[in-house]
Amino acid sequence: MASNRKALCVGINQFKNYSSSNLQGCVNDAHDMGALLKDFLGFTAGDITTLTDAQATKANIMSNLKSMVADAKAGKYSYLVFSLSSHGTQVPDTSGDEPDRADEAFCPHDLAQKGNVWTQATSSSMTNCTTSSSSYPRMCCWRFISTPATAGRD
Repeated sequence: MASNRKALCVGINQFKNYSSSNLQGCVNDAHDMGALLKDFLGFTAGDITTLTDAQATKANIMSNLKSMVADAKAGKYSYLVFSLSSHGTQVPDTSGDEPDRADEAFCPHDLAQKGNVWTQATSSSMTNCTTSSSSYPRMCCWRFISTPATAGRD
């Protein structure tokens, strides 16, 4: 019988472009979350994808998340888990739906910057954020947004 569960556990200690922002323990967190899901919540090893350090690029994380959500919408999964241990931040809320005027964001392994703008992937469901020269590179990353093409399907 096929499982109705899927998990993505991400842990990033090493950042490709910002070695001064490296962390300790995030890879362990990803593995520990996978063990918790197996030991206590009925997930199998096949239900869990673990991405660590260089595997945890923005493209790889987003590809896995989009696949999980699409499969859940198609009825393949009833339970989804996304666990991330990395740097995170808040970025300006451009849609106006947040009372604090900030959206939450996470930093992938391959976070990069060109001038004062963080590089943006080609995905239309993502947006980049800008930063002043006084901001720390590790503190700004990608955020999920609904675009007209995806609004109402999230």
